[in-house]
Amino acid sequence: MDKMKVSGLGWKSRLHVRWETIIKIVNRLLSLAGTIPRNYIIDQTNVYRSAQVRKMGYFEGFLKKAVCVIPPHHELRKRTAKRNEETGKAVPEDAINAMKANFYIPK
Repeated sequence: MDKMKVSGLGWKSRLHVRWETIIKIVNRLLSLAGTIPRNYIIDQTNVYRSAQVRKMGYFEGFLKKAVCVIPPHHELRKRTAKRNEETGKAVPEDAINAMKANFYIPK
């Protein structure tokens, strides 16, 4: 996989370009949604306060409700094991711990 290249770029650098494009598109959609009064559900891992403030900034003047779903530790371990079993993808423990350390409950 590391030797795989498309147009002279390795797969990791191509993935980075795609994520930048996806982020730009999501931000554009959020900015458009903020101009149309409707009900929206933003279902993302927004554990960082800065991400919450940035995304909710598009909806100034709207009535906003935040719902935080936090599974118990044993349930998280069960879901993680199931995802690893089904997809072979694992989220590093360091990343989980960093998210937990920076978790911010909206006010």
